[in-house]
Amino acid sequence: MTATTTIVKSYKAILTFALQAQAWLKANTDETKFRYAVKKAAKNAGEVEGRYQREMEKINVKHCATDKDTHVILLDSSGNFQFTKAGRAERDKERDDLFEMATEFEPYYVNPLDIPKGMTADEIEVFLEFVIPGHIVVSSSEKADAATQ
Repeated sequence: MTATTTIVKSYKAILTFALQAQAWLKANTDETKFRYAVKKAAKNAGEVEGRYQREMEKINVKHCATDKDTHVILLDSSGNFQFTKAGRAERDKERDDLFEMATEFEPYYVNPLDIPKGMTADEIEVFLEFVIPGHIVVSSSEKADAATQ
């Protein structure tokens, strides 16, 4: 297993991977090389999530309502930003654009022989390009055959 070059993915893809990786880690507690790679990639996704949250904060501040005289940001009783109807629409569009925006991500690739036996196609899809190199498509039977050779 080696860390590789940076790839470009949308925030949406990276944040989705992070959620699915955390669920997989909770369900798969044996310390394997594959689990190690998932943890490393999930940690990298956490750093991307931090960038995403900082950008979201900037968007909220840019479009939130302010007092017309003092220009103080208006917050509701829970401390959340308040928005005018137009400000909310602009914020929502910019937020949606950010979610789809491409950003850099550092995957942590595992050797295909270390992919756990019995992984479903859906699980492999989750980890493809984040933990499993994108040029490799390995079925469970192919992996088992390769491991015995």
